[in-house]
Amino acid sequence: MGRNISGITEDFALADVNKQIKEISHLDRTLQGVFVDSFAPMFPSDASQQEYFQKYTKDLWDMADAMPSLEFRSIEDILEELSECRAVNDCLTDVWKAGWHKLKEM
Repeated sequence: MGRNISGITEDFALADVNKQIKEISHLDRTLQGVFVDSFAPMFPSDASQQEYFQKYTKDLWDMADAMPSLEFRSIEDILEELSECRAVNDCLTDVWKAGWHKLKEM
């Protein structure tokens, strides 16, 4: 079905995706997005498809490039942090228990 007949445009689809995400998550802002036709490179002689593919992939790249960097941690990093947290927790538990026993003795 053609998009002019269906009324479904990129803007409509993106608004719908954002609405659905907001309904099932804590997200309260609208996300940016672009739709890239992954089949466009298969039709190199179709100038219109190639033009839109280039435009939308550039838009996608520009959006991604403008985002802040994400810090990824390995499982080893997480396990090390967990071990440190457990050590602190054990220490605080010992301090609390010592204080509790002193209070009980009063």
